[in-house]
Amino acid sequence: MAKIKSIVGNERLLIYLTFLSGIIISLVQFLYNRSLWLDEAMLALNIINKNNIQLLFPLDYYQVAPILFLQVEKFFSLLLPNSEYGLRLFPLFAFWVSSYLFYKILNLIFKNSNIIIVGLSLFLFNATLLYFSSEVKQYMIDVLVLLGLYFLVLKPYKEAKTQMYLLGIFGAISIMLSNVSPILLACIGLHLVIKGIRMPKSNIKSIFVLFGVLGVTFLIYYVAFIHHHPTKDFMLKFWTKNNAFMPINPFDAIFYRFFYDKVLTVFYYFFTFGTLLFISFIFFYCLGIFYLVRFKKIDFIILTLVPFMLHLILSSFKLYPFHERLLLYNIPLIIFVFLLGFQYLASILYVYFKGIRFGKLYLFIPIFLIFNVLSFSNSITKGFPMKRDEIKESIQYIEKMSITSDRICVYFAALCAFQYYQDINFMATKKPTILGCWDKNIRLKKTIDDFNQLKGKNWLLFSQVFDNEEAKMIHYLDSLGYPKLNSFKTNGSSAYYYDFGGKE
Repeated sequence: MAKIKSIVGNERLLIYLTFLSGIIISLVQFLYNRSLWLDEAMLALNIINKNNIQLLFPLDYYQVAPILFLQVEKFFSLLLPNSEYGLRLFPLFAFWVSSYLFYKILNLIFKNSNIIIVGLSLFLFNATLLYFSSEVKQYMIDVLVLLGLYFLVLKPYKEAKTQMYLLGIFGAISIMLSNVSPILLACIGLHLVIKGIRMPKSNIKSIFVLFGVLGVTFLIYYVAFIHHHPTKDFMLKFWTKNNAFMPINPFDAIFYRFFYDKVLTVFYYFFTFGTLLFISFIFFYCLGIFYLVRFKKIDFIILTLVPFMLHLILSSFKLYPFHERLLLYNIPLIIFVFLLGFQYLASILYVYFKGIRFGKLYLFIPIFLIFNVLSFSNSITKGFPMKRDEIKESIQYIEKMSITSDRICVYFAALCAFQYYQDINFMATKKPTILGCWDKNIRLKKTIDDFNQLKGKNWLLFSQVFDNEEAKMIHYLDSLGYPKLNSFKTNGSSAYYYDFGGKE
């Protein structure tokens, strides 16, 4: 008991233990090496099959990613070839560095160690961040860019010019590294201008010079890599279908439905606490906004709330979608505002209930959050380590059970992942028959027509299935009396072995 009390009383040790726990959990998630799902596989095929120059041009499979992110991913894919580990190293490192930067910013904003431990726990044991720390996409890098820029803005400097130089260098890099950097740099520019009004004129001038240079950098990047991009029309249709653009008519019910959906996205999808704690989290967040407005914390309003507003405005003009993973960079900002509300209420309670100490109660929060992550489960990522479409397990089962004469038929949405694992020599090379197509209006009919052309014994491989089509197709085959010789199911993927009769 004496040792436990000593640990509880040692705040620095508790912070180290929180860090260590977060690093271990993220490493376990990384080492689990889940299968690539559809979006990851499409991007991964570009990274492993194109050289560095080719990655500067529009990608295949309607993929879009910042050019510097692609170059770094290419480097790691060569460092650890023929492995998802290489492709996921950059997001993992981004999570680790982001965690440290988040901790440093917490120290700049809050002086209470208990609040810092709570904030750090909300970041390190966030199931959504942990999932994206091993996702072959750029969204964890968005978080890193935000925290890197905000740390450079908030940390004290002996000379103001040092801050301008550092922001200029990292800002230019961030433009090529993250698609959300223009939003963040615009907010930082507004923050520095308002803050610089009370500074000497030379500092104001240097701020405008800095953002003039960054503006030119973004303009060059935009003209070279974004303007007239061939995927623009496809992306507009895709994100419109996914309700990612804010309606502009406040008199239409759709306008309010959009905000309701986005509140659920931001607070329920990003913070997986369940309904009761979901409501509590919103309460503290709103209390944090009240604190910022009441005490006129203009700097923090600009840095924590304006990115949301600017992102929403851009989405209304269909310039940048306002949707789940594209909002991941806002998680640290939400936590900052939550902590301000949490601290504000705690200070009020302390005044009214003098003598009551809440310090040790804060320790239950990281413990609860660790338990929440380890027991986290939803319809897509079931359990911990978090999984998605485990097509590797289905492929391994087919490899184990099949004979040389067996053929393999791959559901169209699983084809990119299948192709990736062929390209890295995870499986014996077999040219697959493709089942179905992307056109939802004819997809089921096309798949059934494909079945009618099959002869002999075939393995059917499914992953990333749309509209419950797998069950419909298997029911169709069973209704025709084709013998089902074997089957295998795992998280998000399955394999069936049928004898279609006739001569092969």
